[in-house]
Amino acid sequence: MTEIPWSKREIIDAMIAEFRRPDVDDRDSWAYFCQIRALERLALGGRGPPVGLAHRLANKGGVSPLEEAVFGRLGRVWQALRDVP
Repeated sequence: MTEIPWSKREIIDAMIAEFRRPDVDDRDSWAYFCQIRALERLALGGRGPPVGLAHRLANKGGVSPLEEAVFGRLGRVWQALRDVP
């Protein structure tokens, strides 16, 4: 199991800051892009390793276990925010 250097609260706050109501015509509102922005926000906070995930994915690079774990948590937060009326 990968140790995550951010608290649950920090992960939730990062997703809240990047969340946009889903809109089919607005790619920036899709879960994947919200998660990437939130993950970058966490990484730029200086408490974890530098991520550069968007760049690596664009160049077909690999994803670290830490990134995968945090990305999954961010996805669950996104779903919870999406479901709020």
